[in-house]
Order: sequence, then structure tokens, then C-alpha cells
Amino acid sequence: MRHGTKFTNTFTNGPETPSSFSAMFSSILPYLSGGYSPLPLEKLIFPQILQENKIHTFGIHSNPNLSKYFNYGRGFEIFLDGERFKENETVKKAVSIKNTI
Repeated sequence: MRHGTKFTNTFTNGPETPSSFSAMFSSILPYLSGGYSPLPLEKLIFPQILQENKIHTFGIHSNPNLSKYFNYGRGFEIFLDGERFKENETVKKAVSIKNTI
């Protein structure tokens, strides 16, 4: 890894994916903030903050609980949902952006 941060000792704030990711993305405990699935549109999430500050954002996952359908694609310049990204133009664009950073 050229640039970035690696976290080796982490804990989750929820018992399953939607509540855990809601907490990670918003820094708010999911059960105290009025919802976690779908991710409430009124919650400002970390990828949105990065994008607002001109930081390139790229999200890729293989978990249906983290799809755009549940609002987890917000704030990502490129967001690839599961199996749908295999060998398509979005992947080529993502790789070209990565190579310019």
C-alpha cells in the first residue's frame, strides 16, 4: 500500500452488516439515530464528507446489504455493487482513476 491507513484492531457497533456500516459511515450508534436499513438519507455519511472536500471516493463491495438500493452508494464517485461490476466500463474507469492518484 503506497498511501492510506490500515486498522488492525477494530470493533463493530452492531450485530449485523446494516447496523455496523451505518455506524461506521455516520459515527453514530445505529440504534440511537433512528434507523440503519436503508441508510437514512438525512444522515451525513463519511464518503459524502470526503467527496465534499474534493477527495476521490471509490466503493466496491459484494454484500447485497450494502447496495445503492439501501443508500450505501451516497458520496462515492464510483460505487460498484457486487457481481454487476465484472468486466465493464466502470471498472476500467476506476482503474484509470486509481492509476492517476
